[in-house]
Amino acid sequence: MLARKINIIAVAITGFLSVNAIATEQGTPTPVENMLMKKGVVITNKFDSAVPGMKALIAQSANGQKQLFYTDPAGQYLIAGNVFDKDGNSLSEQDLSRVAMGSSTIESNQDALKVAFNAADSRAWIEDGKQGKIIYAIFDPVCPYCHELYINTRQAVAAGKVQIRWLPVAILGDRKRSWQLIETLYSASDKEEVMRKMAYKQLTETERASDETVNDLSKNLLLLNDIKSRRVPTVMFKDSSGNVKVFDGLNDSRMQELLSAESL
Repeated sequence: MLARKINIIAVAITGFLSVNAIATEQGTPTPVENMLMKKGVVITNKFDSAVPGMKALIAQSANGQKQLFYTDPAGQYLIAGNVFDKDGNSLSEQDLSRVAMGSSTIESNQDALKVAFNAADSRAWIEDGKQGKIIYAIFDPVCPYCHELYINTRQAVAAGKVQIRWLPVAILGDRKRSWQLIETLYSASDKEEVMRKMAYKQLTETERASDETVNDLSKNLLLLNDIKSRRVPTVMFKDSSGNVKVFDGLNDSRMQELLSAESL
């Protein structure tokens, strides 16, 4: 699994983002939005945050990377990082869930899908297999269809036909418990064993999820939003022609297509 990184700071965006054009939403851009535009950032979403009195925006750099930011009502300050309430609930996670659940249509534009596929490599995924076609699977640890996907792919992984990179999110049920289950998955030395326990509902959650894990989950949710999926599991892979294919949800016909020689 790739090393996980944490980036929880209050910042005025520096000049590492490449130049790109932007069309803003209705109204006059705020000072911080103007600052972002001058640095080439595309603002893809703006909405009222779950954080009282704050606006949330999703900013995309020229290389396709996205990040959640907060601004004050006057647009004078820009803040990056995860925001928690007094009970330890991540309000940033709630904001990202709203964005990720906003569409039921899978993005069909290959350029956008290829950007998302390449971006997935730098996310905090759990390695499952070392040979074969790379498949990214976005899942929630409490999702029964995600459990089914894991169980049904054991033979293909063992045969070296596919290698699955599991990307956890917390969008179903009790998010706090999902974070704690994901912390168990991320921190375990034996990933195969904890994934098996998850699939058979035997996984025990940790006492709390680390800030690092919550930050990684925020990035995984942005990836789910990038491919415009609203369900788990969401599976992304390249077919034999190099085109990126995406499935969300799970049924027998999609499973057969996913693991067929024609698809891989």
